[in-house]
Amino acid sequence: MSVKTTRRQFAATALGAALLPGFVTKASAETTLERLRREGVVTIGYTSEVPWMYLDDTGRLTGIAIEEARYLFKQIGIPELKGVDTEWASLIPSLQTARIDGITAGMAILPKRCKAINFADPTLAMGSAIVVKEGNPFNIHSYQDAADNTDIRVGVIPGGQETTYFRVHGVSDDRMTKFTLPNDLFQALIAGRIDTFALTSITVQEKIKQLGPDGGIERASPMEDVYIDGKLQKFYTGAGFRKEDTDLHEAYTAAVRAFVGTPEHMAIVEPFGISSAEAPPNPPKTSAELCAE
Repeated sequence: MSVKTTRRQFAATALGAALLPGFVTKASAETTLERLRREGVVTIGYTSEVPWMYLDDTGRLTGIAIEEARYLFKQIGIPELKGVDTEWASLIPSLQTARIDGITAGMAILPKRCKAINFADPTLAMGSAIVVKEGNPFNIHSYQDAADNTDIRVGVIPGGQETTYFRVHGVSDDRMTKFTLPNDLFQALIAGRIDTFALTSITVQEKIKQLGPDGGIERASPMEDVYIDGKLQKFYTGAGFRKEDTDLHEAYTAAVRAFVGTPEHMAIVEPFGISSAEAPPNPPKTSAELCAE
């Protein structure tokens, strides 16, 4: 067989392979951003938590993080958003294994999380709130108060930053009862299975308002600010993306920077109880700064 014939056969084989379903050459491979723009829809992961992300009475997915994301994805050429309700601890693994394209779940930007995924710049910053039975029978006004009284039973969500706060202040793991969803914490406290828990202030504010004056629980007030290693702790929340999806991350971050603090931003978040105290983030931070802390 001649060299010329062999080359013709190789070229024909390569062409045939290129026409096979699923065969993608390096030159024609799409990035995730290109695929999402072509398909017109992005799949995001979230964990149901009012007012961050939840289904309203009509079955429509809404909430602070969802409506922000809808607006921002449209700005980068992706008009439709589809949500996948996922346990909090499974959000990052689901992103890494490509079950979802991004996370828009009001997730705090933390150095340990930055090692696993890339965050866009934050859109909001807020503190946490401790929830107690009506009348605050254990007189809890800080994470330290919960740690100091070993009779206090604490509810937590694995992977949540509040769990870290309780642990850093000295609450042992054997005093923590783990729950999957934020609503589970409220129900457990009402039922007397735990004595306290903590979530973001906006989540607590919304849920207590829903429960009404006969709900039997309240937000601990006053509550001491949380400091760790001398630093005031706030939840700076941002969307998360896979490490390899650099163009998607960069495009979304650029959209965030043009959006935060604008009238459009405030019009989206104010109906959910967000005020100028939380948006724009104060003090201002970039995801790079938060990841380096």
